[in-house]
Amino acid sequence: MKKVYKDENILIDDQGIEISNYYFPLGKSKFIPWQIIKSVKVQPLTALNGKYRVWGMGIKPYWFNSDWRADKKFMFVIDSGSIIKAAITPDDFDSAKKVIAGKTKLA
Repeated sequence: MKKVYKDENILIDDQGIEISNYYFPLGKSKFIPWQIIKSVKVQPLTALNGKYRVWGMGIKPYWFNSDWRADKKFMFVIDSGSIIKAAITPDDFDSAKKVIAGKTKLA
């Protein structure tokens, strides 16, 4: 298995996206295989949609893993067909964007 992007909370490889510290309260990882990802959207990260959220979901149906993201500007929202969408904020946004764009539809 070739690792394509990795930081403390996210691993993107040929199989899919693994998000660490995803499930509350135990911090278990969530794995999303490429086959079920319908699209990934790039969105600005703001106070209203999760910039200061440490874990979980706010007004929007975006679930964040346990991660400090106050200094980040953008997020990826992963649509895998469920109402609640996983939201990730990679440490190296541009590197992760290149990898994701090569694997699935990036909006």
